[in-house]
Amino acid sequence: MERKMTSLRGRVIRPRSMLQESRDAYEFHEKCGVLPLWEKHSRPVLIKAQETTIVEQNIIEGPESDIYRAWVNSVIASIINYHLIDYKALSPNNPIFPPALKDERVLQELQVFGQLTDLDRKGADLSEYIPLLNNGDAPLALLAKIVDYAITHNQHDILKDFVSTIPHPLFRLYPSLKNARESMRSDAKAGMQIYAPLAELFGHPGIAGDIFRHSFNVHYPDVYNFVIEQLNDERIQERIYFTQNLVKEVIGKVEAKLIKEGFSCEVTPRWKKHEGKIMKKVRSELSEEYTKSEESNTIPLKEYISRRFESYSITELHDIVASRVVLDRYNGDDIDKMNDEQKREVIDKAKKVIEDNIEMLIYSSGRSYEYDHKFNNKENGYRSHHFDVKPLSVINATNFEMQLRTREWHEISEHGKAAHFYYIGGDSEFVRLIQDAYERRIYMFRKAA
Repeated sequence: MERKMTSLRGRVIRPRSMLQESRDAYEFHEKCGVLPLWEKHSRPVLIKAQETTIVEQNIIEGPESDIYRAWVNSVIASIINYHLIDYKALSPNNPIFPPALKDERVLQELQVFGQLTDLDRKGADLSEYIPLLNNGDAPLALLAKIVDYAITHNQHDILKDFVSTIPHPLFRLYPSLKNARESMRSDAKAGMQIYAPLAELFGHPGIAGDIFRHSFNVHYPDVYNFVIEQLNDERIQERIYFTQNLVKEVIGKVEAKLIKEGFSCEVTPRWKKHEGKIMKKVRSELSEEYTKSEESNTIPLKEYISRRFESYSITELHDIVASRVVLDRYNGDDIDKMNDEQKREVIDKAKKVIEDNIEMLIYSSGRSYEYDHKFNNKENGYRSHHFDVKPLSVINATNFEMQLRTREWHEISEHGKAAHFYYIGGDSEFVRLIQDAYERRIYMFRKAA
């Protein structure tokens, strides 16, 4: 990487344009006779990477402001374009390789990508992944990996394009459709245990949800089909839509009142929980319910869940629709730097604003709602006021949640030991090792933006 960022007679060496790189990739895959693999597999991954800013085209095309960031983006794009090549066949001296495949850093990252895939396919123990972190020189291949698992692993119809009874000298193809499906199952398991939590770690909850959706489709199709059917139900769609409009009105009033009272804050709605995360939440809640029931001694979990689907609705989840208030300052003073008594008083003022607006909703709706408030103060450092609002049977709405945090509480929730990536799946110590290895890169793009 450093080699690429030096100057030549006072000029910065720029990455190749995305257009040129795409042309190179197209021509290379066409020459190798595997163009459908690139068009149906690699290209959609690259598009998703651009949509989620894992690859920032504007930075690649205009690298003057941050040449290091531009080359990081360029290398990730190259990994995605060429990740279908069998890494054991890579060589900088191959005359048919395009310029990207003669770059040492790209070749190194593609090798890591391939090694990660080998581990995924054999169901390796997490300890076997650790050496690939390169003692803190975190591989960019892992960023390419999470977006790969979010897109192409959700497209079952492309598996046949990866099957060939004749081995390819450069690309690793499956000898049969059965073998391809077995690999897909291994990938789905790795996605649930490793790559979805890491997508959360890297600040991409939507990608994490996409990975969970695929994993459930493969390993828990009963839950997958139930959630998709529920989300497509017009009555449930109406309830969600009604609740979204309601929450929009409530948080608008909350934000206006907080500002009027001297708060500087960030109010963020989440209009609908990702369907992949709904699947995970449904199975988790029903599994917990199962362990507490007498039926756990008489029937298997899968049968219990199938029976519960007859009376269960995703609208029972408390956070299908949600919003979050993060407090920064009060009358110009940093809330997190106040002493405990001042901080408590200020937070109580903000808490009252939320409670007043929820109670106003209850009163104006003819008492069609009720709500519970609790303050979460967990051993892992998570702190947040939660307001769970529940419609009564007389109204066509869903539950919704409001959270209140200070900025410090929010940072611990998002990036500390209380963060989603610790409990959403996988192994917390492994995720901590990943976090430490990526300390310089995890939020590089957002900080530099």
